[in-house]
Amino acid sequence: MTSITVEPLTRQHDRRAFRCGAEALDRYLEQQAVQDADKRVAAPFVAVRLPDTVVLGYCTLSASVLTLTDLPDELARKLPRTPQLSVALLGRLAVDQSTKGQGLGEHLLLDALHRSLAHADPDCRDGGGGRCQAR
Repeated sequence: MTSITVEPLTRQHDRRAFRCGAEALDRYLEQQAVQDADKRVAAPFVAVRLPDTVVLGYCTLSASVLTLTDLPDELARKLPRTPQLSVALLGRLAVDQSTKGQGLGEHLLLDALHRSLAHADPDCRDGGGGRCQAR
């Protein structure tokens, strides 16, 4: 996946040919994703092979909240006693059928996790210089 980059979706990305095999995910990318980005409802990120703009895969991230009662007791006991916990929601993840089996879904998932961690922990931005560690 070294020649693939993941970047925020823009109107310049070619979304028309994207087909993952799930009509709802195809339709979302083609018809709704740019509007969600414009309205800041979700942050869609696309995988492309530069300098090409054809979308090979995508994922969406959104801010959300959980309450401690949403979690198993065993996990809730380990967390701060706050009314709500801020979380990053991975809403959608899809890869074009032409790239299936090549690890692009994993690449998108890891990129989404990295972006979420970097947003939550300033030490993790720009690689963190060794300060960013899983907690």
